[in-house]
Amino acid sequence: MLRTKIGVLFLLALAVPSLADENQEFWGKLSDADKERVRENFDRWKKMSPSEKRSLRGNYEKFQSLSPEDRGRIFKNYERFKSLSPDEREGVRNRFDRFRSLPREERESRLQRFRERRGLERPGGSRFPAGRRW
Repeated sequence: MLRTKIGVLFLLALAVPSLADENQEFWGKLSDADKERVRENFDRWKKMSPSEKRSLRGNYEKFQSLSPEDRGRIFKNYERFKSLSPDEREGVRNRFDRFRSLPREERESRLQRFRERRGLERPGGSRFPAGRRW
């Protein structure tokens, strides 16, 4: 959870510079290792193109607009992904890339079958509004 707070702190400081002063107290409570992680991420941020920065800010705003349940689900999936070995993570990325390369109709059909098998279908259809891409 601390890593999530560090990431949020970093993104907030970038998205709303006036909040940086308010986060000084939080910064003081971070361990040296956590401060180093923030610095490393900031170095990566400085090297990003403007379009990459816009994309990251957009993803942050989308994440913040989700319900607490959906944010919790995403965080849980992220934690599971982090626990995988590098080879397993690479396999997941490859499967996801193959899935994304399928025609939209095929992706939707496969997602529907997956939801039905897992009992995830919700009244009214899709979990997210039409057009939202993750």
